[in-house]
Amino acid sequence: MKLTGVMLTINSERRLPAFLPSVKNIVDELVIVVDGASQDNTYEVAKHYTQCVYKTQHKGYPEFRLKEMLAYCDGEWILLISDDESLIGWDKRRLTAIMSYKNITHCYFPRKWLIPLGDRFISTWPWFPDWHPRLFRNLPGIIEFPTHLLISPK
Repeated sequence: MKLTGVMLTINSERRLPAFLPSVKNIVDELVIVVDGASQDNTYEVAKHYTQCVYKTQHKGYPEFRLKEMLAYCDGEWILLISDDESLIGWDKRRLTAIMSYKNITHCYFPRKWLIPLGDRFISTWPWFPDWHPRLFRNLPGIIEFPTHLLISPK
């Protein structure tokens, strides 16, 4: 089973070198989509880690680009990752075990938001645990893509 890691990133030339080596250890293919509003060398830095680097138009919320991002992925499974999160506790063996179950289509993981300098993550409510679907089968028919987001008033 091929596992594709995919991420959308913007202005992350300083974060990527610390983050991407750990990602490369757990995925078979790495796809990086760089937001067109990026104002640094994110695209060039990403090219050092994978040939699958694409630019996309800036469309506000990242959720609006999910369909485009997933179209670049070849794996039977997709791992949705973010460059401002920690992959602590994720490893190839655990992900492969989850992917081996025939009746599982997706899996939620707690988001671990990194604190600058990137060596610690937020571990208090309401930021942690913040569960999100991160691992899922690459079956477009089971994935819904938002066309708009509902933002609740404060």
